[in-house]
Parts: sequence; structure tokens; C-alpha cells
Amino acid sequence: MGDDRVSFTEQDLKEVWAGCINNIDSFMRSFLTEAKPVSFENYCLQVEAAPFVINRFSEPERQELLNRLIVEHTGIPNATVCFVPRSSMNSNETKHSSALPSVFIETPNTQEENKAILAQFSSGIAAKDTKNELTAESTATSVSSSSKKPIAEQMNMPTAPANIKYVIPSRDYSSSNLKRNLTFDTYVRGDNNDLAVGTAIAVAQNPGNNYTNPVFFYSGVGLGKTHLMHAIGNEIIKNYPDKRVLYTSAIDFLNDFLLHLHDNSKSMAEFRSKWRNDIDVLLIDDMQFMIDKDSTQDEFFHTFESLRDQNKQIVISSDRPPEQLPKITDRLCSRMKQGMVVDIQAPKLETRIAILHKKAEQNNYHLSDDILTYIAESSYYANVRELEGALIRVILYLTNSKKEPTLENAKEALKTLQTQNNEPNPEAILKAVCEYFQVTENNLTGTKRDQGIVKPRQIAMYLMREHTGLSLVAIGKKFGRNHTTVMHSCEWVENNIKDSYVKNSLTNLRDILKIK
Repeated sequence: MGDDRVSFTEQDLKEVWAGCINNIDSFMRSFLTEAKPVSFENYCLQVEAAPFVINRFSEPERQELLNRLIVEHTGIPNATVCFVPRSSMNSNETKHSSALPSVFIETPNTQEENKAILAQFSSGIAAKDTKNELTAESTATSVSSSSKKPIAEQMNMPTAPANIKYVIPSRDYSSSNLKRNLTFDTYVRGDNNDLAVGTAIAVAQNPGNNYTNPVFFYSGVGLGKTHLMHAIGNEIIKNYPDKRVLYTSAIDFLNDFLLHLHDNSKSMAEFRSKWRNDIDVLLIDDMQFMIDKDSTQDEFFHTFESLRDQNKQIVISSDRPPEQLPKITDRLCSRMKQGMVVDIQAPKLETRIAILHKKAEQNNYHLSDDILTYIAESSYYANVRELEGALIRVILYLTNSKKEPTLENAKEALKTLQTQNNEPNPEAILKAVCEYFQVTENNLTGTKRDQGIVKPRQIAMYLMREHTGLSLVAIGKKFGRNHTTVMHSCEWVENNIKDSYVKNSLTNLRDILKIK
């Protein structure tokens, strides 16, 4: 077997492949050890592998690395590596029928015809498997001859129709806006996010399921909502290469809508086709920033309805639950609560330590358990993002100063952070409350007694009493009220401290104000 100039024996193929995978890191090599080279035709080394290996190594960077190594070990400038589905699986591996989604079809047929052909092809493979399962040894023997028969025929597999070409799908991360390093593997699961992670995995495995469509994640800042959304998108692309995934922010949706609305060179039909027809999975972050005008809500509502009617997956995140989004219409709130609404809490001590271990490992830096525990136990870091920032600060301090990674040196690295005054001033609290609840300062400090004003006003008074040195009288003057009104407002907040509205509002506002 070989191309027009070069012929390789079975032993040659094994040696070339062994040489290639011995030059990559041990993690990648562990996936490729069981893959088997079966032929070298048309400058391409065909390698038989399990579906999960095909998924993992069809990513552009890994494919490029393998192509470079095969050129070095064959001396053929244009040599490449391509994977073909393994003909026979071990009992604990996936059968052929589940391997087929790992490839896509290039054919002039319609989508319906392709589905019918693929179903027929899958059933043929299943029938072959039950009648005559090949062992790995017999497979290797059958493909080691110099026959020019197609790989599928040599493996005793049913031959696909001539107009179907199976190719490894390319991962289009550029159009998805996904960060490829934000995966489930790099996300630390704990009691604070267990339901959220379980929901995310269910979505990634079966997007569009009625029970998990839509999914609405909410939490304070820096607790992993965005990471979880990227992990969902990355996993869906790995499991369903044909699905078009888009991660975006609510602000980007709003800006795109306004652009098409006011730019005469663009049409709303183009906008609607882009957001409703050209997407299979929509991951939309920071929903709290989009809810502004009725026209925007209407457009998102109809986009939401269109995607869900087509069984397309929708995942939304926000810093508060749907019913607390400002100025939201009842019908849009109702739609966002149709599936799963999941709260992500701040991590407990054990989870914070596990997060620090994971982050230190990702930075290729070893810190002792007592250092990581000290950082995790500190009350200065309110969320995962700040926890990671503290860890990086320690690593940079130890690296740049060339000091030993001891507990005392770690404390020294964090000393300036710990001594900072984190108490906000009254003006900062007023501004944060106004922005969070989307009310004006005049209304907040004025005489209006609307429900949408009274509760934010009471929360603002409570924060001022807790985190500034102002007296009740001084706080009352800020709001044009006497000290008894301030006292009653603070008592109301304390009596309702476990209410989800009050609790989440205080948590998010303290995150915004950097109150430790």
C-alpha cells in the first residue's frame, strides 16, 4: 500500500505512527496509543480510531501538529494524517452508530435525503456488528495487504453510497466566539454549583431537550456563569460538529438590532435570519444589560420563540433571576422561566481550595496546601475571579522576587490587598444601587413610593448603615427623610434577609462595590 512513489509495509506504518506519537505530550499520546495506522494512500496516512479520539484530534491545532510530525517521519512534504472510524469497539466503547455524528456528509443531496441515507448506513453497520464482530487482530490483518479496496470494504463494513464523502469536521470556533480553554475539565464542581454543572452537562449532551430549554443561570459577579456557558458551547461542538453555536452578550444582540433598525443598508429580515435561522445553540450572557426598550424586548421575545419552536437550545445568564430583571415584560419573564432557572452560589472553603489547586496546576506552579488554604480561608476574596487574582499575585510575587514558596512569603504578597480600605463612600453606594436597579438618583432620593423604588431605597439605606460611618440622621438627609424612616428601612431589610430578592441584591451590590 502507498501512493504512486512510496510503498509502506504494515510494519513501516506502525513505526511511522509510533515515531509521530512519541513526539507529543503524554496527555495527547494517551488518546492515540490505541489508534491504528491502516494505509498510506494519496499522501495521507489513514488511522483507525475511536469516535472520541476523532472528535478530539480533528481540532485544527492538533491536526496541524500531526501533519507536521508525519511529514518529518515519512520525508514526504505533502503528507497528512486523517482518521477513519474504528471498525470494531471494545465492550466499553461506543458502537459505529454513535460514531457517525463525529463526521459530516459532503453531498449534493437534500438534508432529508442525507438523514435517510445515514440512517440506512447506520442500520447496515449495526447489522454487520451483530453478525460478525471483528477482533483488533483480524482487522489489522485484513488491512495490511496491498489491496487497493476501500477501507470500509477491507474492514468488512457496509460501503457508503458513492455520492457520500465522510470527512473530519473542522471546528469553527471563530464564528462561535467560544474560548476553547473554558471547558468542563477546567471548571471546578462543588456544592455551590452542583446543580448548575449538572444542568450544563445535560444541555451539552442533549441540546434542545424540553426540560432544559431554556436554561437560565444567575449569580453574583465572578462565580463562573460565563465559564459554564463556554463549557456548554465547547462540549456541544465536540459532540455535535454540525451544530452552529454562538456565544454572545446581550449588549451585542442589542447593538446588532439597533444597527439593522437604523442603517438603511441593512434589513430586519437579514437580522432575523441571522439570529433565528443561522444558529442552533444561542448562549447569551449578561441579560441584565439588554432589557431596556419595548422594541428590543419584542425582538428578543420573537427570536426566543423562533429558536425554541425549532428545538434550538437557548442558554441565558444574568446577575439576577428573571423576575428581578428591570423593566422586563411578563411574557418574556415567563418564557425565560419555562426551562431550568439555576442559582450559582459563592463557593465554600473546600471548593475554594479545589479551585486554587486547579488554577495553580494550570499555571504550572506548585504551592503547598497551607498556602492555598490560607488564600481560600481569607475573607478578602468574594468570588472566584478575585480568588484567582490573589493566587496569580502570589505566584508573580514569588517568581519575580525569586523567593521560596513559603506561607510567610505568600502572606507578604497579599499584605497590600488585605490592608486596603474596602468600605465604599455613600455616593458610590447611591450610584451602584441606581445602576443595578436601573432607577434615577432623583427617584431614589425623592418622594416616589412605587414598589420599584421603595425596595431599592431601603436596600441603599441598609448598605449605607452597614458600610459607612454615617449616622441614621446623616443617612436620612441623603434621602430627604428622618432617622426613624432609615431605622425602619434597615429593619425591613434585616427581617427579609433570606428573601431571594433581598439576598441576591445585597450579594450583587457588595460584589459591585468590592465590599469584602
